[in-house]
Amino acid sequence: MKRTAVAAAALVGVSALTGAVALPGTAALPGTAAVPGTVAADSKAQHVKRLVLHETGGHGLGGNTFVGTDKARSRATNEVVGFDTFTGHFSRATNKVVIHVALALKGGIIVGRVTFDGSQPRFDGRILKGTGKFQGVNGTITGRSTNGKKTFVTLRYIV
Repeated sequence: MKRTAVAAAALVGVSALTGAVALPGTAALPGTAAVPGTVAADSKAQHVKRLVLHETGGHGLGGNTFVGTDKARSRATNEVVGFDTFTGHFSRATNKVVIHVALALKGGIIVGRVTFDGSQPRFDGRILKGTGKFQGVNGTITGRSTNGKKTFVTLRYIV
């Protein structure tokens, strides 16, 4: 029980975007060229967003479930570029946490799911869908948590 509470508390620090998912390499994304330097006719440009999430609130909902919010800042400019909300659940059976996140950015929302095993500060997941200018988005989320109040996230996607 105590281990579960510690894992859940650690995950609250892993922010919703703790929320973004990224798989290694661009070849993992649909529409990318198979051979470096060549581009398929139907390929779309890959976008990369590097964010720092600062937790603004969070709490447990009982059991192994928690929720929270973050302020998203650009890593390059440190300007606020959006906000996210997340919900997470720790599974005792798998010793993993699954976090669902919705990141509101200028022009739309990106929705994703990440998995975190609690023994490492790194996580990864998938971008599931988007709204507005992110309609039809496909991509990954990767990241790492630092001190529980700050999370570094990289989104790699095509629209």
